[in-house]
Amino acid sequence: MSNIETLKKEKSSSFRKLAIGSWGKPKNPTIYAKLTFDYSNCKTYLKESGLTQVSVNHVVAKALATIFKQYPYLNRVLIRRSIYVRKHISAFFNTHLRLGDDYDLLGVTIQDIDRLSLSEIEKKLKEKVLELRQNKNKEMKKSKFLIQLFPSLLTKPVIKVFDFFMYSLNIDFSKFGLSKDPYGSFIVTSIGSFGMEEAYVPLFPFSRCGMVVAVGKPSKQVQIKNGTVQEYDRVTLTFSLDHRLFDGAHFAKPLRLLKKIIEQPKTYL
Repeated sequence: MSNIETLKKEKSSSFRKLAIGSWGKPKNPTIYAKLTFDYSNCKTYLKESGLTQVSVNHVVAKALATIFKQYPYLNRVLIRRSIYVRKHISAFFNTHLRLGDDYDLLGVTIQDIDRLSLSEIEKKLKEKVLELRQNKNKEMKKSKFLIQLFPSLLTKPVIKVFDFFMYSLNIDFSKFGLSKDPYGSFIVTSIGSFGMEEAYVPLFPFSRCGMVVAVGKPSKQVQIKNGTVQEYDRVTLTFSLDHRLFDGAHFAKPLRLLKKIIEQPKTYL
């Protein structure tokens, strides 16, 4: 008796043969999701509160930290094929650095971000990015040195070794100058700085981070409200989530709260 009962075998087209020969079975565990929200109230709130240096990226990071605190099960990490909950809530912010005619994608980590205010997040992020641009971040310098130390042919096996010791065995390498849990609870990347309103960012396997959030560029939109046409600022967030850690149901309540935090800042921020 067959596990899957079938009818006749179909004849494959030339492209179908090429596709079957090129791709293996699916291995990508990523869930993709999108959330749009009205940023107008938040924009007004920041102006009235004198938080003119706070951007949508800081607001999103603060809102994410809030939902992680409210729903601790979001703060998951996979260690030795078992799911654990992180003790602390931290955020990694992707940062592009100009290197001559090219760019390098690095980043900075803010620990215990759930305990910080919007102004504190803005200040700390500004300081850390400046430190990174001035090449004064010792942990990042050490990481870059180790990556550059090995030839490209050995990069993959070397990463596997570090992955095994840092995540499978969960050994703290901070005494060797490397960051402790550098990518943290979630990753924030600002695609709006490139003029993009939305894009889906891949999960980075080595990070052991189950959520990457891309913050799009605010755009003017119109909506019908109370029978009148009104203009508002729309921002799109795109999520890349690790299906090994989460199901869609895990995010029903958290995403509703996230939307409320951003659209009703006087109540929640």
